[in-house]
Amino acid sequence: MPAGTANPSKTTHTVFGSVNAIIQKYGLFEGTVTAFTTNNILIGINASHINAGPHATHFLYLTFPIDIKNKRYEFVDGGPVQPPVFRQIKNGQHTLHEPKRNTGHITFNFDRDNGTLSAPFNFSFIDSTTQEELMFTGEIKAQGIQLQLR
Repeated sequence: MPAGTANPSKTTHTVFGSVNAIIQKYGLFEGTVTAFTTNNILIGINASHINAGPHATHFLYLTFPIDIKNKRYEFVDGGPVQPPVFRQIKNGQHTLHEPKRNTGHITFNFDRDNGTLSAPFNFSFIDSTTQEELMFTGEIKAQGIQLQLR
């Protein structure tokens, strides 16, 4: 089945991918792409960085339209793409850091037929603990994408 076709009967697949980034104050995000999902309107990408610090795991989640055009998008209210969600689990506590509105951008190079994605990005988020505005800058790279319905 082509990589860009959703296969509801398939429950697992192998995605080779990474999200390498720098998170201001938190250091490197060396994440592994763990899943791509779709409802045939939006695509969701999950990445996690296990051992991001003592007893810490960091997560990144991004959604974008399944028919996204390969170009740069600004993260603006009402735009087709919103900033990724950055979440942490540290010492068993979950923390969701809200992206700052109307800041940052992402550039898509997404090939559904060949199952590849390259997407450099940057955005600001508000640290939920300190209320500081921090930068998250990096790139998503993946291959072997087979979209799954959720």
